[in-house]
Formats: sequence, C-alpha cells, structure tokens
Amino acid sequence: MTRISGFVALASCALFQACVTGVIPPEPTKLVPISGGQFLFGSTEVCVDAGKVSCEQAWTDNNLAGLPKVWPTVLVNVDAFSIDEHEVTNIQYRYCVDMGTCQAPKSPGPKGFEDYYSATAYENFPVMAISQAQAEVYCKFVDRKLPTELQWERVAAGPFTDQASKRSSAISNGDSSLQNCDKTVAMALCAGDSQPKAAMGSADDFVIENGQKIWDLAGNVSEWVSGAYAEDLTCEKPLLPSGCDCFARSDWAGVENCFLNPCAECNSAGDSCFSQCRPEGGAQYFDLKGLPRCLRYTELKQADVLIQSTGSDRPVRGGNFLTGTDNLCTARTTDRSRKFAAGQFEPTIGFRCVKNQAP
Repeated sequence: MTRISGFVALASCALFQACVTGVIPPEPTKLVPISGGQFLFGSTEVCVDAGKVSCEQAWTDNNLAGLPKVWPTVLVNVDAFSIDEHEVTNIQYRYCVDMGTCQAPKSPGPKGFEDYYSATAYENFPVMAISQAQAEVYCKFVDRKLPTELQWERVAAGPFTDQASKRSSAISNGDSSLQNCDKTVAMALCAGDSQPKAAMGSADDFVIENGQKIWDLAGNVSEWVSGAYAEDLTCEKPLLPSGCDCFARSDWAGVENCFLNPCAECNSAGDSCFSQCRPEGGAQYFDLKGLPRCLRYTELKQADVLIQSTGSDRPVRGGNFLTGTDNLCTARTTDRSRKFAAGQFEPTIGFRCVKNQAP
C-alpha cells in the first residue's frame, strides 16, 4: 500500500472527515461488491479437532465428552453490500488514532513483535489487539461498518443455498482444504511458523467475488464481526426445554436415550426439530435419531433479523497466524465457536469493514 498526495490526498481527507497537519492519510481499502440474494448460513458438519471426538466415537463410547456442538443451518436473504478486500492495517488504523478518533491497540503486538503497531516495517500488516468496540469506531470513521456474521460468512463461504456447495475453506477460492494449505498462508499449520503477514501477503489465502479477490479470510488475523454472540443464532425460539440438552447431562448412562429417544417436545416438532449426529440411511446406527439441539427455522429469513444486539460475549470469525492442528476448525468459513467478552482484546484478532451499498 502506498501513501497518497495531491488531489487524491484531498479526497481522502474528505473521506476521513479531516486531516491532521503534516500527516498524510493512507489510502482507504478497496471495496469489493458482494451480490445480494439467498444463501445458506451455518453448517451441520461436525468438525473434529485434536482432542475432540466424532459422532461415531460418541455413540460407541456412550459419552458426549469432547463432541463439538453443531446447530442447524438457515436459508437467509442478504442485501447487496461491499467489503474491504483486506483487513485494516496498522497504518490505516494509526491515522484514525492520530486524528483523535480511535484508541491505540491495547497491546503493542504479539509475542516476538513487540514493536508491531509502531514500526514502519509492519505498517501494512493487519492491526490487532483492539476490541470489537474499537473496531466499530474505526469503521464508522471511514463511513463503513463492521460486517455481521452473516455478511462475513456470505463472503467466505460463497453465495450457495446448499451445504455441499459452500466453500469450507477460504484458501484458493475454496479449491484447497485447510489441511493442504500452501506455506504462503499465514497459519502455523501452513507456513510452519507463527507470524503474521502483510495484508494480501499470501498468494493463496483468498476468495473471489464478482471477479475480484478478497484476502486473508482463513489466516493472518481472526476478525471481529458485529453484534453479540449467540450460540443458538440459527435456532427458532422457543428452544427446547433444558431437560432436552443432552450435553448438560452428568449421568453418562443416560446418554444412549438421548440418541434413541429425543425428548417429547423434539419428537412432536417433526422436521423442525434439529438433531445433531443423526446418521444417514444405511449407517451402523440407523435407528439413532440423533441428539436434540433445538427447533430450526423452516422458512426463508431476512439476514438482519438473526443478528443479536444483547449479550455479554462478542463473535469472532476466521483463523489466524497461530492456527494449527489443535484448533484448525476455527479457520473454517462456517465455524462459529469463538467468542470473547465485550471489551476484550487479543493479539491475534483484527477486522475489516463493509459498506451496505455498492462502491
């Protein structure tokens, strides 16, 4: 990224609301248009990291310990929007701080990069160690917003209405799996080290929308998205009674009944009852009905309706430069497992912005 001058600098001053004497504003990030329409949000696939167990293992052991939770998918309609082609960089964020609008990161940088935020060598690297609220302030500063979870996943996983077609990986436009990632991708598993890269510094960490590349949705830094975290975001209310939550059971001897005989409320709900680990036809455990999770949405929903505004935790999407074999599932385009307390910051989390209209 280059610094700008002359007429373009004046235009950028207007975009950034004002200019500080002697400080030339950095170029705003290029926006990539994202088509609106229907897409399937979420995934019912159980992703198994190190230390976790599969559905089959949970059935065999009659024990749910280590089995990751999954939730139903929901077909949503999302309005067209535009998204930053890369994560917000140190030099971009630093200008907002110099303007007196943004607060400096809570930490100078990750371990081994103590001058990460201030050093010229890292000015085009993604900013990190800021809270969700700080990210929101910056996006407003450039007349943009933090993406919602649904917008982020629409970009990362693609405009598909069935689970099989969705990109599970944002590497090489979904053509490469996370396990077979190229060493240029800024994830520990891929690169063989634990270091961030400059924005757009990976040759393979990208997806393509409207013929343009959007970078670093798999690695580099994880990204804040807007709203509050809700584990059951894709569930219709009311949820099943607490007695139906097999994950909350302490008596493992009763777990088999969870697989075989979901609670009455779930049985009476028919197809709207979502059961995790329900086997496909011909499976060894063909008589198992699965673990009751919640009542699913059965009709098309407008994406914004699902966003939660209240709650103590905040959602984060995507992997980062520390992602390895023990937490690889967090780098999936559909993973919703990560949450942090409001106001919390991490030296692995950054962000990008969106604009709810075409550029």
